[in-house]
Amino acid sequence: VVDLVGALPGHLLLVIDDQTQRKLLELHYGQSEKLASLGEMAAGVAHEVKNPLAIIRHAYELLVQIVPKEVEGRDQALRPLGAAIGRIDERVVNLLDFARPAQETQELVDPTDILRQLIDLEQKHAEHLGIAIEVRLGEVSSILVNRDMLKDVFLNLISNAFAAMPDGGKLLISAEQRDDWVVVVVGDTGTGIPQEHIRQIFEPFYSTKPPGQGTGLGLAIVHRQIQEIGGRIEVESVPDQGTRFSLYLPVAVVSGQ
Repeated sequence: VVDLVGALPGHLLLVIDDQTQRKLLELHYGQSEKLASLGEMAAGVAHEVKNPLAIIRHAYELLVQIVPKEVEGRDQALRPLGAAIGRIDERVVNLLDFARPAQETQELVDPTDILRQLIDLEQKHAEHLGIAIEVRLGEVSSILVNRDMLKDVFLNLISNAFAAMPDGGKLLISAEQRDDWVVVVVGDTGTGIPQEHIRQIFEPFYSTKPPGQGTGLGLAIVHRQIQEIGGRIEVESVPDQGTRFSLYLPVAVVSGQ
């Protein structure tokens, strides 16, 4: 139910009643159950593929060793096989990442420390792609999180931004504190996402990339991991202008404070 009473000129004041809140909660829990079921399925598929893949990889490595390099067509035949095995292995890793619950080992982490490390790591790659990185990192509180998980989340969003700017552009990485939240923004000036796809981008196995260039699990993993630490992720996008992801990370509550 939407109530426009009390709205300022040019603005809408939305008041959500109890029934609407209940429906939103049901939708949230339904999505969580769906993700849990898909996680179990993904884990099963990954483990079923993992063992046969190990046998195939071993056979490939034997072929590389026993077939002389002088044999005509050797590289043309073996190179695609090795690449295919690598792609399957990557898919298996993604499936396991999606299925894996949040790691138990958590610590107090300053998100800006991780962001600075990743910016230093990705600077050369960005320059090669013709992408300028704009950094706005303010002072923020620590959050309670698994450091490696948070690093993977940031890296996933940065990689997506790079992929959205094949002809160069600008990458914005910012962090600021808003009340009890640390808000991290990763924005690009890339291709953007059509509005009809926005609601689907966090669904498992959904991808806007060409076939063979993505599993459709990256953003689903990010979404799940952020939810598991009590945060949320928002996205704004305009086709041909760019996309902005905003991560809301809960500030750690320290005993005695």
